[in-house]
Parts: sequence; C-alpha cells; structure tokens
Amino acid sequence: GDSFGELSLLYNMRREASFQARENAVVYVVHRQHWESCFSRRGQRFQEYCELLDEVECLQPLVSSERWELACNATGLVHFAPGERVLTQGKVRQARQWYVIFSGSCLMVWDKPGAKSLKLAEVYRPGCFGERSLLRGDVAYDVNVDAGENGMTCLTFNGETSLLLLKRIYEETDGHIPNVHADIENWCKQKGLGSGLGPVSPVHVTEKTPGG
Repeated sequence: GDSFGELSLLYNMRREASFQARENAVVYVVHRQHWESCFSRRGQRFQEYCELLDEVECLQPLVSSERWELACNATGLVHFAPGERVLTQGKVRQARQWYVIFSGSCLMVWDKPGAKSLKLAEVYRPGCFGERSLLRGDVAYDVNVDAGENGMTCLTFNGETSLLLLKRIYEETDGHIPNVHADIENWCKQKGLGSGLGPVSPVHVTEKTPGG
C-alpha cells in the first residue's frame, strides 16, 4: 500500500530520488494527467466560481488569491426548486453551510411570534446567506430561507471552513458584513441592500394565528 512520486506531482517539482525494485513487484502507475484530474481542486466550473466570488460584497476585503483559495474549497452547486425551503427558522442545522447565490433568488421570511409571517427581503446573485448563524455560533437559523419563484442555485461551502475567512472579515473590516447582533428585520434589510435591491418593506405572507 505504500506509494511514491506524489510530492513531485503535488508541487510540480522534479523527483529528488531514484527508485529501484529490490524484488519482483507489481506497481500500479498513475499518469500525471489522471492524477491531476483526480486531485485537483479546480473542477470544470472553477472559473465560474471565481467570477461569482469576485462579485460578493462581503468578500471584497480579500485579495484575489484568497478568493481563489475559497473557490477551491467550494463543495459544489446545489439547485433548489421554486418555493423549496432551504433553511427553516429554529431548526437545528445538521450540516452548517454557507450559501452564495449563483442564479435565481431566495426569500427571507420571518415567523414573527404571535403574528403573521413577514417577507423581509428577496436576495439575488451575488447575495449570500448562512453567515449570520455561523458568526453568532447559533445552532439554528432565525429566519426561513425559501427559493424564489424561479428557483435558485447556490455555490455552497463547508461552514467551518468558510467561518475562518468570514470571521476575519467581520472583525477586521467595517460594513462588509452587517452587524450579526442586529435584530433579524434590520439584518434582512441590509441583505436586501447588499443585493442592490434597495430597502424592502415587510410584507405579510401567511397567518400564524387562527383569525389573526
């Protein structure tokens, strides 16, 4: 099960040692091209990932190489049907992720206690969501996130991986990420502004109490 030669492939450097069989052996050989296709973190749509991250407002403090590295760590594109619930208010998130909208839009709907649900914002590309609970350390999101009427596709990232960069941006720069301790209405309003939509007036979408 031992192997050799991988370091020269990983770091694109010449091999620093010679290898010679000491006895009859069967060695499985992987061609450089096949190795790179298996282990490269740059998928077929990598350039599209980079272009998307270059548009994201909260990532502007990063240098291009840092956004490139973040793109390398993307877990992939996830598609949501129109109206599909992505995050449920108050539900513990089993897999914490950060979402960047690649296409379509999402609705942020708040189940206000004792009142009607309110549509607080609609967020489009290159908006993002999920960072509020990550930065606050919450186990659940405090607003519902639903795919818009035309559905939504998101580029997703492991929460723990993206948290390191998001926390640095939040702590070291001003205004690129809204105050995570603001009330949810103000937070969603800022998310809408970040998508270039302007202020969003709360809109009642469903009733939460009989006869309310």
